[in-house]
Amino acid sequence: MFNRKKHTFFLLHILCWGIVFCGPFFPPNNISSSETSFAIKYFVKMGMVFCFFYLNYFVLIDKFLFNKKFSKFIVSNLLLITLFATLTQIFFKLFDSCRQSEEYISLDLGILLQNFIPFLTALAFVLCAKLLLKWLHTEREKNKISNLKSECELKNLRNQLNPHFLINSLNSIYALICLSQKQAQQALISLSNLLRYTLSVNNCESVPLRNEIAFLKDYIDLMRLRQRKDVIINTRFEVSEMTSFNIAPMLHINLIENAFKHGVSPDKQSRIDICIKETDNGITSTISNTFFPQKSNETKEGGVGLDLLLKRLEAQYKDKYEYNVYIKDGFYTVTLDIILQ
Repeated sequence: MFNRKKHTFFLLHILCWGIVFCGPFFPPNNISSSETSFAIKYFVKMGMVFCFFYLNYFVLIDKFLFNKKFSKFIVSNLLLITLFATLTQIFFKLFDSCRQSEEYISLDLGILLQNFIPFLTALAFVLCAKLLLKWLHTEREKNKISNLKSECELKNLRNQLNPHFLINSLNSIYALICLSQKQAQQALISLSNLLRYTLSVNNCESVPLRNEIAFLKDYIDLMRLRQRKDVIINTRFEVSEMTSFNIAPMLHINLIENAFKHGVSPDKQSRIDICIKETDNGITSTISNTFFPQKSNETKEGGVGLDLLLKRLEAQYKDKYEYNVYIKDGFYTVTLDIILQ
């Protein structure tokens, strides 16, 4: 990558200076290269401009201007312009003297000032070029820092997620111990498998969608064990085993946790519906549960888990997801659509 940029840099400079040196000899100028006097003078002047340009490009701008030594930068350039303009006129005088020309026999202040113009033009171009490059470099560094910050924040979110998930799972198993030790033992085995998965994906930005679906199924089976038999739990997963989609790990776990936490009443009819479907460009998820407003404040989208979910979505799927919550016909419903392509 570095060599490619370096080659591009050299080619661009060669192209630009090729145009500068050869431009007067192309139409519509119609200046013939056979006009030796003009050609020699022009090449000498452009050679001086060339030297002035790269003295600024590689030395003066970095050393003085970017270090905020403005007076030194201005004085240095005035001295250089005067020196190069004077050398240019002296060369023209000597050249014309050899050809017995009277045009530039003596130094002329007006002509000397005219020779300032190409150097001032070169200074304007080199300033624009260096300032543009510095701005691009600054933006790249800002993006690197921003990306690094996002990665650190995302890693922190993942690290927060595991304890939150573990606490909810242990609460489920604690409830099972009071009901059935055998079921509690089975639940501990299931939890062990689930935790093994969470550890394996903790530092992964994405995992195969089919693996994530298998994890969610195992988690739902674990949660079923602690529910009453009359609690209705409907699940539908329409994801192909051959799907090529990847997804950030454990995105849906908070939504499913909340459905079980807030959607089941100890003495009322309760129902949970979980549907995750694969689409042409991603997945669409609908998770709903019986709404019990006297138990919790679901409409506020509160809770640590949901806060983490929304932060992760914004960090990894910015402008590629749609998250909605609504209450209708006694059900609290969350929809989450994610573009995975």
